[in-house]
Amino acid sequence: MDKNTRIGILTYPYYSFPPKKYGPMQEVASDISSGLSDRGYDVTTFATGDSKLSGKIIAVKETGAIDDPTVPGPKIYEFLTYQKLLENKNSFDVLSSHITFHILPFVEFLHYPIVINLQSDYSNPHFKKIFYPYKNYYYVSSNYGQRKALPELNFIANIHHGIDVNKFTFEENPQNQFAFLGRTSPVKGLDVAIEVAKKAQVKLLIGARKDPTLEAENFYERRIKPQIDNKDIIWLGELGEKEKIDLLKNSKALIFPINWEESFGLVMIEAMACGTPVIAYNRGSVSEVVEDGVTGFVCPPNDKDALVEAIQKINEMPKEDYSKMRRNCRKRVEEQFTVKIMVNNYEKVFEKVIIDWRSKNG
Repeated sequence: MDKNTRIGILTYPYYSFPPKKYGPMQEVASDISSGLSDRGYDVTTFATGDSKLSGKIIAVKETGAIDDPTVPGPKIYEFLTYQKLLENKNSFDVLSSHITFHILPFVEFLHYPIVINLQSDYSNPHFKKIFYPYKNYYYVSSNYGQRKALPELNFIANIHHGIDVNKFTFEENPQNQFAFLGRTSPVKGLDVAIEVAKKAQVKLLIGARKDPTLEAENFYERRIKPQIDNKDIIWLGELGEKEKIDLLKNSKALIFPINWEESFGLVMIEAMACGTPVIAYNRGSVSEVVEDGVTGFVCPPNDKDALVEAIQKINEMPKEDYSKMRRNCRKRVEEQFTVKIMVNNYEKVFEKVIIDWRSKNG
């Protein structure tokens, strides 16, 4: 691919790029943008004005302060993103869209290839009504399960997310605690994590962003808050990067009992980079990320007893075997889930779709 290729990176600028706290999609987009820019490509990212990226920025809003009480809701930034995209519609040779089906109504106004990255759970059959009129565009899945839900889409690659492993400190001897890291949305399974931690009689530390939706607020008030005693079930709230790494590296395992088909789950590879095994329900990307019995335990969906048993296995594992599991975790991330590997894969995809697009459209 020619170094003069103009690449656009599009995702919602809810947070700064890279985010200071929560914001996995913004983290991934930042790594792709800076990785390609550092290789000499002309990269522009739709982001916040205070973002720290190697390439160019089209600022949709000034800062990553999503909780500004004067703003009527984050949807306003979604529509501003569309507006900015159309204002700059002639600025790219290829566009990498991380807003999934929301980009589809605009693709016919953009006269270059659009790489549409699937970033959510599309198992509900109604999604076919949205995607299938545009099924011949270029799609990248985050896990192969997404392809089963939408088999007629033109999938050109399956690209796992990657992280800068050097940012994550490996720890062979964690403290006597387990971790949950994510959001308070019911789909993340925080209530299940607390329940199984109690049954297994282990300490659970919770690093979580409170989702601003009414559903999430009710879920937190009714199902989560009453169980927090700050002795065995400890609430840490939303964590910055240092605090997140400290939680992960010092925990015996990450409990990840997701209640949906998780598109990827960046927290799994962040935990594994610290040497921390993952205990998760087998949904979405989990079996592609966690090697059962080697870097954690993959449990049948909704089987809480299996989660409890996995926690007990971690606690009862001989020290030598457990240390080996932690080393396996770090090694798996280094070999399969790095930023370099992810950027390599996107570079190949962009080259492929540009060639294909030009052969069909002149």
